Amino acid sequence: MTSGIRRSRVPALLLAALAALLVFAAAASAETRTGESSTVIREGFPAGEFTLVKAAASYESSSGSAVFNITTATGPQPESEGTILAGLTTSSSCTTPRTAQAVIEQLVFSPPPLFVIQDNVSQPAPVAIVGSLSAPTMLPATRTVNGTTTVLSVTSGNIANAGFNCAIVAASGNEEVEEEELPGEEAGATFMSFPISAPPAPPAAVVTAPPAPVVAPPAPPVLSIGKLKPVSLKTGKWRSVRVKVTNTGATGTGPGSLRVRTTKGVMVKPERQQLPVLAPGASWTITVRVQLTAKAKPKSNLKLTAAASGVTGTRTLVLKSKG
Repeated sequence: MTSGIRRSRVPALLLAALAALLVFAAAASAETRTGESSTVIREGFPAGEFTLVKAAASYESSSGSAVFNITTATGPQPESEGTILAGLTTSSSCTTPRTAQAVIEQLVFSPPPLFVIQDNVSQPAPVAIVGSLSAPTMLPATRTVNGTTTVLSVTSGNIANAGFNCAIVAASGNEEVEEEELPGEEAGATFMSFPISAPPAPPAAVVTAPPAPVVAPPAPPVLSIGKLKPVSLKTGKWRSVRVKVTNTGATGTGPGSLRVRTTKGVMVKPERQQLPVLAPGASWTITVRVQLTAKAKPKSNLKLTAAASGVTGTRTLVLKSKG
């Protein structure tokens, strides 16, 4: 080559590819997508160049806001010819290419939409390019520098609701390099790409049903035999005794019975009688006939038992002999 011929650096090729392929964003649901990387590829890189260290990108789709946080090995100087390119695209495989040519292919063969910010460090402000193949649009961008970190941002309805899922960042120290100044050297660049995505949705809230109220089992029925007064009677004479059975519990009974257990010298008719179903608070009266024989003691105790639904009630009937 003859002296004075300039050779374009890699970021200039990236910019040309982006400018040719940018299209308007397709509709998508509103969300914020983020990503970051510190995997840097260097190509044709002489010492002292303006190099990438790491980068992070954020895209908020509803407002069309894109922000890049780019860290370089050294801070940009106002007189520098360095350039940073930061773009968003849609890609089925967002991995850092191994060569500058692969970066261009990643941009060329990825489906639209595409979007890029070009920051020439020596210029007052960066610019963004978005649009269609036939009518690209220039948008104002914002640059903030803090030490070695450069923040580039754009907010525009032109990039709202896009399906961006991949960020591409490239940097170079000089926009052009004269062959006379660096004989045998290629103009150097560093670049990276990384996916951006929305944070995972929080786990669905687990709706726990309130504990079922503890229902106490119904109180059982209670059979009670009314108090019986002592009965005095002559030997050989029958006497009728009325016995009242009451359900004093909270639930009804099933059918039951009343039994009178005899003792020596005492006769009872009948010894067992049926009890009907008794609702809570209901009563039933039974008549029992008793007789003392010559073998009876002066005082005899008869045990009465009412039983139904697994519950029982007892009472003692005292018989006294009058001779």
